[in-house]
Parts: sequence; structure tokens; C-alpha cells
Amino acid sequence: MGLPHPMKTPLARLSLISLLALALPAAAKDQPSTNTAVPANPPGPAGTRLELPLETGWTFHRADTPDAAQTAPVVVDLPHDWSIAGPFDADAPAKRGGAYLPTGTAQYRKFFTLPDSDKGKHVEIQFDGIAANGEVFINGHSLGLRPSAYVSVHYDLTPYLKFGTAADGRNVIDVNVNNGIQPVSRYYTGSGINRHVRLVITNPVHVETWGLYVTTPEVTPEKATVHLQTTVTNTGTAPGSFLVQSMVHDNGGHMIGPSYQSAPQTIAAGASATFEQDILVPNPKLWDLDHPNLYKAIVAVVRNGGGMNGMGNMTGMGGMMDRGAVDVDSATFGIRKIEFKPETGFWLNDRNIKILGVCLHEDGGAVGAAVPRSVYVERFSALKALGANAIRLAHNPPNPVELEVCDQLGLLVMDEMFDCWTVSKPNAERGYAMFFNDWSLKDLHDAVMRDRNHPSIILWSAGNEIHDTPQEEKAKGILRGLVDEFHRVDPSRPVTQALFRPANSHDYTNGLAAMLDVVGTNYRDNELVATNQEVPGRKVLNTEERQDAKTWVYVRDHPQLAGCFLWSAVDYLGEGFVAVRPAGVDDPGGAWPNISGGSGLLDRTLTIKPAGLERQSWWSTKPVVHIVRSSDRPRNATANAIPNGTTPGVAGSLADWTPNPANHYTDATVYVLSNCEEVELLLNGQSLGMKPLPADASPRQWNLAYAPGELKAVGRNGGKEVASEILQTAGAPAKVVLTADRATASPSFDDVVFVQAMVTDAQGVRVPFADDTLHFEISGPGQLVATDNGKPDDHTVFPSPARSTKDGRALALVRAKDTTGKITVTATADGLQPGTVNLT
Repeated sequence: MGLPHPMKTPLARLSLISLLALALPAAAKDQPSTNTAVPANPPGPAGTRLELPLETGWTFHRADTPDAAQTAPVVVDLPHDWSIAGPFDADAPAKRGGAYLPTGTAQYRKFFTLPDSDKGKHVEIQFDGIAANGEVFINGHSLGLRPSAYVSVHYDLTPYLKFGTAADGRNVIDVNVNNGIQPVSRYYTGSGINRHVRLVITNPVHVETWGLYVTTPEVTPEKATVHLQTTVTNTGTAPGSFLVQSMVHDNGGHMIGPSYQSAPQTIAAGASATFEQDILVPNPKLWDLDHPNLYKAIVAVVRNGGGMNGMGNMTGMGGMMDRGAVDVDSATFGIRKIEFKPETGFWLNDRNIKILGVCLHEDGGAVGAAVPRSVYVERFSALKALGANAIRLAHNPPNPVELEVCDQLGLLVMDEMFDCWTVSKPNAERGYAMFFNDWSLKDLHDAVMRDRNHPSIILWSAGNEIHDTPQEEKAKGILRGLVDEFHRVDPSRPVTQALFRPANSHDYTNGLAAMLDVVGTNYRDNELVATNQEVPGRKVLNTEERQDAKTWVYVRDHPQLAGCFLWSAVDYLGEGFVAVRPAGVDDPGGAWPNISGGSGLLDRTLTIKPAGLERQSWWSTKPVVHIVRSSDRPRNATANAIPNGTTPGVAGSLADWTPNPANHYTDATVYVLSNCEEVELLLNGQSLGMKPLPADASPRQWNLAYAPGELKAVGRNGGKEVASEILQTAGAPAKVVLTADRATASPSFDDVVFVQAMVTDAQGVRVPFADDTLHFEISGPGQLVATDNGKPDDHTVFPSPARSTKDGRALALVRAKDTTGKITVTATADGLQPGTVNLT
């Protein structure tokens, strides 16, 4: 078996991996597949590097179904998550953590051809993630197996390739995936090649994968120093002398200042060399929350004497490539300065900022673990609109696309590595703890190497609620190794950890917390303040927190707390709500029929919950007014999970003024969630009084007799109206109304359009008690990707075109199949006027 490059696998690890790999039946060589013909890379400087997505026309074969030997493979495009198609099953091996969805083993296969002109080139394949235990083969040769579902891997294909367009020149990539060892996780991981894949073709002398590292060690408004560290590898057979030519472009593609040239170095065959350069950027446009300005560093590897010496004032990338470059690589980065201080928390570009964070698992709800970019954009934009400025990507290395979106939107990121070390957790008994000793340092190394140029990342996290810490010396030994590796690969950022009951395991005093640059813990803000006061210089952060007013005020009023991350941002698959929690059991396994919990500020369809509306009233810098009321709906075990620690009263409240006609709703408690100095409540035009802003951030409350009609809240600052909201009583359900988040679509995996469906009365008021089944149809060059309603106990598979409503709402995700034409989305329901929306 081939071994993961560059680490050599010891015999013990090899034995474990061999057991996990299983014997998957190979798909027949003549199975249908779409061959990708790699285009000829033009000779000379313009053809120094080719990055080609390798994502269409993969043959997919489930190897664990009862009739797997007879089941015909199908052709799929990547990214691909086979688990999300269902069905849901109470007896699924993945159990509660896997959302009761199927797992198992499968094989992916892809054919491609390379032109003869690529002989002598270096060719590698890059997978952004394979879930899980993915073993990659090229033309029958194993390149390696990686247990983690979250780390990116890259393999050198060069020694095993064929060339030419004839049948005997066809190459085949096989990927065996084994996600049948369950249960592996407390939350949904998905199954398959669920992130992007590409071929990268370079000359033998090239910038190593993840070998361009950009930092900004000196930042002022007048100038910034951009430090480039470029690692160049020579996979050829002869030594050579090379130098690196570098430049910086702004986000508009304009070159900033002159290019810079390094001193030459001799690189032996099979060896690498690192080039260090500093580039001065005058009057930099800083990356911050409101103006996430981005730059691009471009480096060219040039053979010494190849014609670029003395070109210090050369302008543009074209000029660089026209003068003998053997490779050109680039990295997007931001110029910004970050700092944590013991007395005042977090600083960005010399401005003191409270981290207003939320925790987020990677799944995208109805699309599972194969998440299009537009899903991340919708989610992060919605969270930022609530006032969030930071995302904790919990609890594993994220999809690179997530980080790109955070860079572009101006969101801070806590990038976390592990949910366990060597001690497993309930519902993850056969998960990463089995591999931690063998793989953790390698996985951490690769994750940090890949992600370290993202300006959004301000913190690395070594783990979440790690259960090894009661074993004091063992835990300190592990943490020391992890922190050292973080600092070695990226000395520019601090390291934290979400400590697990640190007072019980004495982490604050036994030396473990002292290893962390920033001490983090979950749900223990008072302990953080205490350890900050007891240990001079200790920096502290709430890595996970409840959603109630009391905890928010505590964070708000203690400047030494850098901020907090709420659990959680969006409802996620797995960890379904458990109505009755057995005594003494922290994480019960039986949540059926619930496939997801209810801890998010947003549900799976991105509908804002009352807890999210309340959070916006605390975090937003704009005037906010929202109305919620006490519920008239019976609580039940499946559909009414309450977010952890939500403010009493807001928990279980409803954002409507339409009681269920089957109930006799007479006495209402109304809560207005607002940051305005004064709020007035009016029922059918009659004022019910004005209330001032409470110092403790609690909602303003009115008790009144229910009457149908219009309930209005008006927020005032300085006596002037600055915000308002109206809730109206709905009549009988009459029609379906569709709205799309935008009017255009494209035939790209990363582009899906959110089509929100709402059941309304004849006047367009949402009918919250409507429980209709909508049928979505697509005409024109479009396709339905998935539907959802946010219900934690709905077992309709996500690809289904039929979806019941929750609170009168449902969601359809739509993708284009062509670049031209009109797509019409229609939703029908018995007895209701259909709804339509058109996309270009």
C-alpha cells in the first residue's frame, strides 16, 4: 500500500489502515465514464502551471448494498455526498450523530488523458476533502489512505502516468471511501468526495503545494511590510540555480509598487529551498470587518540567468511570465494586524473589538457535506446581518471555500482542529480517537499549511472539550506537541483551546492552560475572568456560550473577555434534540425521530428564530425592533427544541400575531426585542405604553388580551422614530408565494439559488399554522437540488420535490443546467393558488 507523502507510516499504523480500507470490489475497466482530455499546456513561460478542476463524469459505485455486485455504477459530478440522499433510518449505524442517514463504502473512478507535451511535467491531484478513510489509486497504484474526513490531501501522480490520446494512454483515478465504521462523529460528516478536486500540472521545478506563505509583520496606515516565504521544490533529475521574482496586486488587479527579486539558490534534484522576501506596500487598504480588502501575492520561479535578472521595475504578471519563469504561483491575502491583550481583549488594526461569534458545523443542511459556495455566502451574510463578526468553524478543519467566503465578507474565524484526542465521546466511539496518535500532527500540519494565508483566521484551536484532560501529564504532553506544531507552521497567530471543565481537571493551575496563547473555555465565563485576574498577562476568550441575556451582559461588561462564540449559528444535522435526557447522561444516543437539534439562531432554511432576533437587538449597530409573543402551540418531544440558555420568555416564543384557530388564545405576553432607547407598542392603533431600554438587555414585555388585527412596535432614539415592525393576523390560507435570493443562476456546483416558499392569506400575510405539502416543479434549463423546511423530525429525503411547510414556510434550492434560457420554479399545494418565480 502506498503511503501518504511525505510522512512514512509505521507498521502499527499501516496495520490499522489496512483493516479500515477493507476490500472494495473494483469497478470494471469498461464501466461507463466520461473521459477528461487535459488540454495541452502551451510551451514556454505562459504554460508554467495548469490547474484543472477534475469534477465531472466520475463513476460512482456503492460497495455495501445487499446486491452491490450487481448494482450498476452511476455517473456523478463532484463534490458529492451520497449520504444526504437518504433514506433516514432509526437503525442507521451512524445513529444520532449521523442524523440517522446511511453510511458505508463506495468507489469513485475517473478517466483522463494527458497530451504527450506533458511528459516530464510534475502532475498531482488535490482533494479538498474525502469523507472518510479515502484511499486514492492511480492506474492501480495506491498513493495513500487518509482517515480524516476534513483534511485536504494531495498526491504525486507523475511516476505512474501514461500519455497520449489513444486508448492505451488513458489514466484512471480510483478512490475507495470507507465511511462504514460507525459511529464516528457526534454530528453529520457526510460520505464521499464532498469537496473540490483538481489536477495541477507544473514544471519539475515549482512552488510546493501550500508553499507560498504570506504574513504582514508590520502594519500602519502609511505602509505595510508584506513578508513572502516561498518554498520551491525540484522534482527533476538535475540541480539548478533559481531565484524568485515577486509582486503584489490589489483586488482590482493593479500592481502595487515594483516587483522584488530574491538572491539565487541552487536546488538539488529531489530537494527544496525556501526564499524569503519583504515587499513594501504604501498606504495599504487594510482588511477589516467593514472593508475586507484583499491583495494577491504573485511569485515566479526563474532559472538563474534566464533573463529576469535586474528586472526590479518590471510591471505586471505578463511581464513576469514573458521573462523565463518556470513556475508562477499566487496567494490571496489581507493586510491586517491582530492582537489579544489581557486587559482589553481583541484588537484588529489597533481598534479594540469585541468578538461577537457563533459556532458552526460544516454541513449545509439539505445539501449535506457537499456544500456550494452560495450556501456559505447566504449563511454568513445572514449571520453578519444579525451582528455577528466571527465564526468558530467547529470542530474540524473547514472547507477552504468557507474561509474564502469569510475573507470576502469580513468575518473573523476561529479555525479548530479536533473534537477529540485519544479519548472518544458518546456517539463517536469509532471516530478520530482511533487515529489521533498516528495522524494528529500530520493533519494539523497540513490544515495550517493550507489555511494560513487567510486574513479571516485570527485563532487556531487545538480542540473542543477534550476528554483527555483528567489525565494531566498525558494531556499536557499532547497539547505541547500540538501548540509547537501550530507555532512552527504559522508563528503569526495565537493558539487556543475550548477547555472541558477546566476547574475540575485543574487546567488553570497545572500548566495546561499556560501553554495556550489565549485561554478558552465553554460556558464558564466567570472562571475565565477569575483566571485572568489571578494570572497576570493571561488572555481569555469564551469559546462557546449560551444565548441568554445574563451571559451576554457578562461578556459585554468585562473588557478582559475578548468575546464569545454562541452555540450555535445554524441548526445542523446530527445531535438531534432529545426530549427526555436520562439522569447523568451528557450526550444520549437516542434522539429519533429528530435528525437535528434546535440550538441555531437560524434554522436549516435560514429562517431567523426568536433567539436570532434577540441577538440582533444586542449585537447590531443599526436600530432594531422585533416583536415575538408567547406561544399557543402545545410543546411536543419532536418539534420544539429550545436553544441552549435562551432568555426566558423568548424561548419558545413566536414571531407572528396569528394564533391557531383550533386554540382559544386569550392572554398574550408580548416581548419587543430592541436596541432603541424607547419602544412603544400599539394594538390596532391603540398605544399600550412606552418602555425604556433595560440595562440588563432583557426584552421589553407587555401583558395584554389578544385581539386580532395589527400589532406594531415603534423604536425611538432621541424622541425620533428610527425603526418599527408590524405583525398582522392572517386569514385562511389562500396562496403560495415564492421569492428568490437573486434573479440569475449559473450551471456551476457552487451556485444554487435559494427559493423561499410561503403560504399566505389573500392579502399576502404568512399563515403560520399552515401545514401544507408543497410540490416544486422546475421548467427550463434548471434543476431542483434539494428542499427543506427546518423541521427536526421530518424524514422526507432532501432531494424530494414534495415538502411540507413549517410555520407556513419551506425552501427549495435550484441550480441552472445551462448558461442561457429562463428557469421557472413553481410550487403547488391542494386548495392554494400556485406560486412561481423566474430565474435567468
